[in-house]
Amino acid sequence: MIGAHSVLTYEPRYVSSAALVFVDSPTVEQYAIATQLIVDPLSQSPLARFHDATIVGDVFARRYRSAGKLQELRSKGLEGKLVITTKTSVLSATPDHGPVFVITVVGPTPAAAEKGAALVLADVYAELAQQQAGYDPALSVGAALLGSPSEGVPVVGSRMRATFGFTALAVLVFVAVRGTRLQVQQARGGS
Repeated sequence: MIGAHSVLTYEPRYVSSAALVFVDSPTVEQYAIATQLIVDPLSQSPLARFHDATIVGDVFARRYRSAGKLQELRSKGLEGKLVITTKTSVLSATPDHGPVFVITVVGPTPAAAEKGAALVLADVYAELAQQQAGYDPALSVGAALLGSPSEGVPVVGSRMRATFGFTALAVLVFVAVRGTRLQVQQARGGS
């Protein structure tokens, strides 16, 4: 009965994703040579000082997986579940970028999922700008959009798995009850 209730009252979920990649800046020395200018090393943003966009991706992934950031995003209207992943095995002819930073929102409606992904994407760009405010933009980490928030699509399989699981359980219970009933009948007939 509990299985039937969960199958019949299952709330569908929808998912929307967006993706970007962090792009490293030149080093202070590279920038000075390219521009023929004297460059203050302190004009480079702290994020760019890592000289590894993979580290920047990790910093942002940790930030966006934190309870504080999730609460902040919820106060701005995020509904549902936020999943942040970084894909590091990306083949590219240009090694100056970090991992693909994927934002996925699982929401109660297609619109909520898409709106949530757009909200988080805009927040990532704002957070990147805020963390590098006051530093030379040429010596700051950038971000390139790889995929805008997609239209929310249904999460497939969950309801189907629940239905099959419930059906399998019902069949097993039926077989067990019938087997027990046949044994009882045989025992009565044999005495």
